[in-house]
Amino acid sequence: MFKETDKITQFGPPVLVIKCEDCKRHGEMKIHNAVRRYGSDITVAEWTKRVAEEGGCKRVVEGYCRAFVFQESVTWWASLSDAQHNGWRPILRCLRRHYALKRVNACPPIELDLRSLLATHGRECPLSKLERWARCPQCGSSGATIQWALSDDEVAEFRFGGA
Repeated sequence: MFKETDKITQFGPPVLVIKCEDCKRHGEMKIHNAVRRYGSDITVAEWTKRVAEEGGCKRVVEGYCRAFVFQESVTWWASLSDAQHNGWRPILRCLRRHYALKRVNACPPIELDLRSLLATHGRECPLSKLERWARCPQCGSSGATIQWALSDDEVAEFRFGGA
């Protein structure tokens, strides 16, 4: 989703979350606070290192710090206007596994029309709320989820056998 060389201003969520598996420490900072404190030209990797240094991590000085920026799924922080602005594409996946007590294959994924979602739910509708209305149009199952493809490669992965 993002690279260590990306600038923090290119980062999607409004909050950056940093975690360190070795130290068992974590923290978060809003993007606008990070920009004000470190500047808009700082990369994700540089920001992670600076925050770890300021937090007293001794491994940064030695060059062994393994802190990383944890990226939340867009479903938890974005709205339909974010999806429209960034060109994300909604893919509906049927989660049906059984029918009449027999195991069945799930229906193939379907790309939804983002403009229709915007028209029916509004620009400020959180992506997390869309799933409660999701139904598979092929089998009628309410066991459906909406996943967001952030690039054309992800759309192809959804269509041709990805997770």
